Amino acid sequence: MAQDKVSYHNQIGNEYFSQGNFSFAEKEYRVALNYEPNDPILHSNIAGALIELSRFEEAEIHLKKSINLNSDNAHVHFMLGNIYYLKGSYWAAEKEYRNSLKLETNLTYLKNLLFALNAQSKFDVAINECKIILENNSDSHEIYNMLGECFCNKEDYVNAEQEFKKAIYLESSIDTYHINLANLLIQQNRYEEAESEYQFLINFDPQNPYYYYYIGTLYSL
Repeated sequence: MAQDKVSYHNQIGNEYFSQGNFSFAEKEYRVALNYEPNDPILHSNIAGALIELSRFEEAEIHLKKSINLNSDNAHVHFMLGNIYYLKGSYWAAEKEYRNSLKLETNLTYLKNLLFALNAQSKFDVAINECKIILENNSDSHEIYNMLGECFCNKEDYVNAEQEFKKAIYLESSIDTYHINLANLLIQQNRYEEAESEYQFLINFDPQNPYYYYYIGTLYSL
């Protein structure tokens, strides 16, 4: 009977959460938690609602409880890493992002790990993380783009350009890759090459006003 009530209130909480009613979601999750205080999912659900309500200290407590009850949930480690990152505890964020990646290969987890590493000026470590992933995912355009961003942070623009071009070669329809490359070219005063990247985007999607803004800004230089 108690388990039925846990499931009921958790489901109602999930519905409120999906509707953006995070305060109501929190209340329903807490009712469920009263029936099952050692349920790691309920603690992480409460934390999710609290994060949306910007109550990060409380969320951190529930995430730690969830991990103590079950340390094998990659997303909970990721959520805790995000809280540490927001607090400026980048080394702690790095640890949690690594924990999440040990449990699940996920590009979002990797991207946030790179943010934490770059925030600590660990540029070479960030570059190595990308290269390790590429050993088994050599056709991943997302990783090549991330690697290019890491080289940019290190101000190694030659290698950054190579990685952005690899990303574009594998998937030319993603505008972020062209924009990253164009920005890099502009930094080196290679305006005509940057113009070609923006012009590609305009030809690909002539209805997007941002592309005209980017090329207009380039012309004003």
